[in-house]
Amino acid sequence: MYPSYEKAIDGLINSEYDFARFGPASYILSKNKNENIKLLVMEISKNKKTFNGVFITKSDSDITNLKDLKNKSFAFGNDKSTIGRYLAQEQLLKNGITSKELSSFKYLGRHDKVALAVANGNFDAGVVKEKTFKKYKSRGIKSIHKFKNITKPWIVRQNMPIEIYNALKESMLNLKDKKVLKIFKGDGFVETSDKEYNFVRDGINLSKSF
Repeated sequence: MYPSYEKAIDGLINSEYDFARFGPASYILSKNKNENIKLLVMEISKNKKTFNGVFITKSDSDITNLKDLKNKSFAFGNDKSTIGRYLAQEQLLKNGITSKELSSFKYLGRHDKVALAVANGNFDAGVVKEKTFKKYKSRGIKSIHKFKNITKPWIVRQNMPIEIYNALKESMLNLKDKKVLKIFKGDGFVETSDKEYNFVRDGINLSKSF
């Protein structure tokens, strides 16, 4: 168990462990540091490779779209999070909102903290994954915008022996035990490639302008 995104990324690129389950952004950041790490498989949930990120405000807010966030306060998740930072900032930038247009913003670390902070009126708006939005919707939050994210990739360290890589990949692709899959909160694993994560790479690059 690594205490932060940064230490987990450094652990993989330094071959401190053999394979990892990362968020899409962490995969891209790791690949940027060490191009020799390899994708193994990707998760699927409800037989889908994608799920939504959601921009939220209080239910009684007069904010109805991203352009309305000008001069408002905003809560992000972790500063290395795919939904909680990079893709959210990409969406804001595409709607003419930079950090300078917000009255303030803060990284709260977790999706549940963002949902509760917005519900309690500590921030005008925030961004969470759709599962978190549905969980806390009854606390008085609403959705004003959704965007796509891709499911989590599993990655292996550089120079993993190919026979081990192939055996591990085959075992995961053939995993059908529902009790085991429940641990990962998904339905199974499928093949993937680096190009499937290109839109996340684009989002990370654009977010530098935020």
